[in-house]
Amino acid sequence: MNTFRTENYNLYAVKPSLSYRRMLAAIVAVSAVSCGSQTFKEDAAQEVNGRVVLVLPFQNRTGQKGLDWIGESFPETLNQGLAKAGFLPLTYDDRTYALDHLGLPTNFHPSRATTYRLAQDVDADVVVVGSYTLSDQRLTATSQLLYVKAMRMSQPLISQAELPQLLNAENALTWQVARILDPMFSATEPEFVALLQKPRLDAYENFNRGLIESDRNERTRHLKEAVRLAPSYAPALLALGKAYFAAQKWEQAAATLQHVAKSDPIGQEATFYFGLASFYSGSYPRAEDAFASIALQLPLPEVVNNRGVSASRHGKDGAADFRQAIALDPEDEDYHYNLAVALRRNHEDALALKEAERAAALRQSDSEANALAKTLAREAASNNQAVPTEKTSADDEDAQPLERIKRTYDEASFRQAAFALEQLKAARSKGAP
Repeated sequence: MNTFRTENYNLYAVKPSLSYRRMLAAIVAVSAVSCGSQTFKEDAAQEVNGRVVLVLPFQNRTGQKGLDWIGESFPETLNQGLAKAGFLPLTYDDRTYALDHLGLPTNFHPSRATTYRLAQDVDADVVVVGSYTLSDQRLTATSQLLYVKAMRMSQPLISQAELPQLLNAENALTWQVARILDPMFSATEPEFVALLQKPRLDAYENFNRGLIESDRNERTRHLKEAVRLAPSYAPALLALGKAYFAAQKWEQAAATLQHVAKSDPIGQEATFYFGLASFYSGSYPRAEDAFASIALQLPLPEVVNNRGVSASRHGKDGAADFRQAIALDPEDEDYHYNLAVALRRNHEDALALKEAERAAALRQSDSEANALAKTLAREAASNNQAVPTEKTSADDEDAQPLERIKRTYDEASFRQAAFALEQLKAARSKGAP
């Protein structure tokens, strides 16, 4: 797993390697589940099967390039609606990562064979594909479901509306998809649509134009306009905050991201990037608090690690957090390196050497881990004093190696695992006497 250095600000180029099955095991291991963990884990893994959905951008068949943004808007609406219907839709970032992993541009419309590969990369059970046409200002959207394991396509689904009523067409299509995927889904279309966010169409257009815009300045301009038009629209706030973050505008990123409610479905991701922006702006206590608030609900190794790194930057001991991160993901060399740094600062040199050597073994090209291991080994060999070494002073702090922050986190895997657990808990609660 790579560590992002300060010169690399591509938010989608690297994703952590934990699969949701490994994450599921980690969650069960650290959760306070009273039942047998192995049976619970197996049942939970079964619960998620068939409910992970990847929605691809719809193809623009209107002949008007200025309407390309509508293609990106379909995944946004379907993802929100399918989440409300009890499915686990994969995000824009998940899709962007998968395309990047295959060496494909983000606006690529894959063939069926490539769609299967995308689905396998993100553990999707179903892929939603579609297209749209326009005739006399009336939009017609056509969609099909690709069942990954069965390798078959559904019959076409069709939804129509006048162009100014685009969201009506998208919401109606979402309801149709939910009913096909879940025969037990009983909500009527009006009941279902009433649960969904309905941003202003001009704000929604600017938000989606921002998502597909390749020019950084134009992307930011569209997202700022979306937030101006709809100040409480969480997806636009998150996208704008991440755009500021990618441009290293830390305070602007933090100021934007703090307006996303933690109770929102994307609130945890917004808080994660708020924590990073706070960290890079030097507000270490604020960063620690942000990561700590996520860790209460999402004990991701990246989040726990970042809580420890933030704490260490303002004089606290992060060793316990690094140990927890290692327990969740023992194959990540950065967590071992961070623990080695923390232990060395605490003058637990023998344990620090062990962790530094483990980090170097996990990634042999890691020059910092190799240097730290050699330094600790040399100090151990030459240190025959009976009197303990004095603790590191604040003046010497700059000479010490620093723990590594994680720039991205594997929320998709965690969401799949957490989704499975929540589904199983809900099912067991309903069956309880």
